[in-house]
Amino acid sequence: MSKTGNVFLIAGVCAAVLSCSPSGVEKPTTPSRATTKGPTQTPSNQHSAQWTATVRGNSLEGLVPAGAEITFTPLSDAELPARGELVALRIGGRNAPVLKVVRGLPGDRFALRKVADSDRWALYVNDVELQTSTGAPFRFNERRMRMLQLYEKDSAGILPKDAILVLGNKAEGTLDATRFGLVGTTDVLGRAQVPDRP
Repeated sequence: MSKTGNVFLIAGVCAAVLSCSPSGVEKPTTPSRATTKGPTQTPSNQHSAQWTATVRGNSLEGLVPAGAEITFTPLSDAELPARGELVALRIGGRNAPVLKVVRGLPGDRFALRKVADSDRWALYVNDVELQTSTGAPFRFNERRMRMLQLYEKDSAGILPKDAILVLGNKAEGTLDATRFGLVGTTDVLGRAQVPDRP
């Protein structure tokens, strides 16, 4: 695979990025404030070539260590990622895609529930409390739960047919659905093939 440019994929907050070497890259963009020098490119979900990236963030700590190289495979237009899969996403006006875990699919029921004797909220999908890869339950403060609460009320607690719910791997939340809400299925750029950890 020839290196056609640098793509930066955000894996967490505070300048956590992935440096990518894609093939089949389309649209050049300007670098985000969290990137290195020089122009960047964003992979499109309309191409069929695989692309690779190196993790430079910690929002997926416990699943993907910083420095891990990941290969991404685009999904077909009609294909949905699987629950629990790591995916690259295009989020809003960001120059760099983000890397997150799919936690809810179209048609899934989701609900926020106040944790007893706490100021935190738990998130349930299909009546199962969501947990990180280490088994810690997600616990969101009021500020983080507000975004998801808006979507819960608007959709009557059912993920719409064209949306997925994605999270990082930190119990308190990261740059994920607690910040940007549900993600359109057309914004999924590819699924990650993560190498086995030593």
